Amino acid sequence: MRFENWKIVFAEQRCQGTLRTWAEPFTPLRVPKLFNLRTDPFEYADITSNTYYEWFLRRDFFVFYATAMASAFLDTFKEFPPRHPPASFSIDQIVKKLTTSWRPTRCWNCGPTAPRSRRSSTSWGVSPPRAVRISSHPAARVAVFDNDGTLWCEKPMYIQLDFLLRRFKEQAEADPSLRAKQPYQAAYTGDLKWLGDAVTKHYQGDDTDMKPLMAAILTSQHEITVDELRGRFDAFLRRGHASDAGSAVHQMRVRADGRTPALHWRPTASPTTSCPVAGAISCGPITERLYGIPPERVVGSSVGLIYHDGDVYTTAEPEFVDDGPIKPVRLWSRIGRRPIFAAGNSNGDIEMLEFTDASKSPSLQLLILHDDAEREFDYVGGAEKSLDLAAKSGWTVVSMHDDWATIFSD
Repeated sequence: MRFENWKIVFAEQRCQGTLRTWAEPFTPLRVPKLFNLRTDPFEYADITSNTYYEWFLRRDFFVFYATAMASAFLDTFKEFPPRHPPASFSIDQIVKKLTTSWRPTRCWNCGPTAPRSRRSSTSWGVSPPRAVRISSHPAARVAVFDNDGTLWCEKPMYIQLDFLLRRFKEQAEADPSLRAKQPYQAAYTGDLKWLGDAVTKHYQGDDTDMKPLMAAILTSQHEITVDELRGRFDAFLRRGHASDAGSAVHQMRVRADGRTPALHWRPTASPTTSCPVAGAISCGPITERLYGIPPERVVGSSVGLIYHDGDVYTTAEPEFVDDGPIKPVRLWSRIGRRPIFAAGNSNGDIEMLEFTDASKSPSLQLLILHDDAEREFDYVGGAEKSLDLAAKSGWTVVSMHDDWATIFSD
């Protein structure tokens, strides 16, 4: 650092000359050196003078001035950061780029997924990932993700179900006769347990409560335009979603958020989201904002639509319930390719994972194990079959407790 006729050296090049000065590194000094360029223009005093350090100690206060000036200079980099680091004639930058690009991501714990489990009484340990050779053809690199419980939180209830719950409550307030019927009774009284149990029972093969719930879903938003339906859901998302975690919807996404293995394939991959509950129309407004997945790549449940008076309207008739065996059917009909990667978290994802696993090309199946009660939720209800099948089929099971350094997005 230069200041008037003074020069303070914080790191020095100790090579004495020739092109070697470009090959040798600078040596940081624990105590900087001080030179008066008027009396010592060639900066030889520290080499030729026996009294240099005595002279230095009488002027050491300059070091404190220099440190303050250096700090002020470094503060300017906050407003005007360097455009890129200086070039290196060695391979250090190449090695650094390789090591950082293959690191999974900061929100995942480093190292391979080890076969361990805190649930010693069960066989639901997490399994190490299989080595996968990614297809060389970019168009074949299709990755599919279940949405609820995989890309965003599904407890204490689905976020889309919260949207519907508010609509059920509005209907029950307008029509008192609905208050004695489910799911309107649960919505009106705030009985989230009934709603959560209905979904869990569905994934365990019992649709006793799911049938009236689905009937209510179909009639809750019928006879409105698709733009109006999407607008309602978008407005709900912007207001935020009340949950035990106390987070807004955009914060309820799990930090798989495109940072599952699909992140590394993303420049040439086609990620697709599967929304089993409220469907493609309601999921569409947020997938691009949260995951970078445009609405046309969202494959989900859908209601029947009808065209009249120059617009498309919803009906009370179901078209598809995107769950279980319907998932691979819908994926094929919409994409026309078998995925090479599939991620899910429940029994409703089994067929999607099996469809991916049956590929003749290398593929990867990933199942999320919700086992972190402190940071998210700890449950296996509705996922028992998928976890057992994962152990038999060699699918990769990822523990939220052990493998996620960060669960919710910032």
